[in-house]
Amino acid sequence: MEEDMIGSGINLLADDNLIIRPPSFDNEAEALGALYVLEGATLGGQFIIKQLKKNDSLAALPLAYYNVYANQTGIRWKQFLEVINRYEDHESALRGAQKAYDLYLTVAETIIPA
Repeated sequence: MEEDMIGSGINLLADDNLIIRPPSFDNEAEALGALYVLEGATLGGQFIIKQLKKNDSLAALPLAYYNVYANQTGIRWKQFLEVINRYEDHESALRGAQKAYDLYLTVAETIIPA
């Protein structure tokens, strides 16, 4: 997998100052498993927006963060599923998803210590 962020020249894995290390992925199926978590969050964003809009005092807040793909969310989710369903290495995809969740948990524990 490419360690440099595309087009940036930034190599996160070589930065010794990082408190939290980004995960590395052993293959494409693992990376797609992590992307499944991220793309799934876009669906959750749609639910969050609907709930926020029910409260008049919150409805005026900028909600773009929760509406990444706007009216394309469903279409993009289906397109992503078409890609990920081409892979039969489910164990690797699950490992990638777990790496993504572990990263989120580590960040949360760092920001909000127990």
